[in-house]
Amino acid sequence: MFGTTGYLIAKAGMENGLKLYIERLGKIPGIVSISLYKIRGDKNDYVENIRWVDENTHDSITSQPDFPKIYQELLDLLAEEPVWYSGNLVYTNL
Repeated sequence: MFGTTGYLIAKAGMENGLKLYIERLGKIPGIVSISLYKIRGDKNDYVENIRWVDENTHDSITSQPDFPKIYQELLDLLAEEPVWYSGNLVYTNL
């Protein structure tokens, strides 16, 4: 399994839009699970975690011609560019 974690700062008033975006993104085939955590005490700071079937699935989906449009929808909700961390999952209890 392959994972992507992002640190996101939502624009003021876009918090619900961010949640709805994550819900839609989670319906993409190849995504095993997706979570959005609101960081305690920080008004608009979130952590997103996506588990993909594998790295090839991630790369295939994110390199599709329509993916830049999907990603731009996320950027439109954020105050700044997200910070991403990606890698192979080495342990989970699920």
